[in-house]
Amino acid sequence: MSSGLEKTDKRILRTLKLLNMAMYSLLKKDNLNNITVRKILDESLVGRATFYSNFKDKYDFLKFWLSDFCPHDVIKNNTYEDVEKIVNQFVRENETIIKNILIGADNRTLRALSEFLLTTLKDTDKQNSKCHALSNFYSGGILQYFIWQAENNFPQDVKIMNEHLYNFIIMFQRLE
Repeated sequence: MSSGLEKTDKRILRTLKLLNMAMYSLLKKDNLNNITVRKILDESLVGRATFYSNFKDKYDFLKFWLSDFCPHDVIKNNTYEDVEKIVNQFVRENETIIKNILIGADNRTLRALSEFLLTTLKDTDKQNSKCHALSNFYSGGILQYFIWQAENNFPQDVKIMNEHLYNFIIMFQRLE
């Protein structure tokens, strides 16, 4: 969010909540490519000037919305197996929304998703410099995996993706 306003201001929190609820509602019904800022504003009853004082465009808002929508905080204080279960449950509960974001995603959407994933991974891997260095690779792998999953009606659990990426990382570390 580019605005200098405090996130604790109740008016700002209310506005952000309305925008987030609108995006969620719209993505349950339509592909992200068809969702415009105008549709978000009409659904949320938020004014254009308010939206653009906080976000550059739909893609900037998408990154903000994903930080509210995605369960990225589950990595903290959970076992690997618990994280997999939580992510699998999240995917199953939100298949339509995930498909509506990923299927037919344009370059700007993919860039916003990559930036969100990279930021999330770097935040969770601050302690481990090797993981931090691989965050860019891993975020790309996750994004491609979820696109494939969405296009194929989510046939696999997250565990399979993690096993493939983990094996690749181990192979990469042996080459160092």
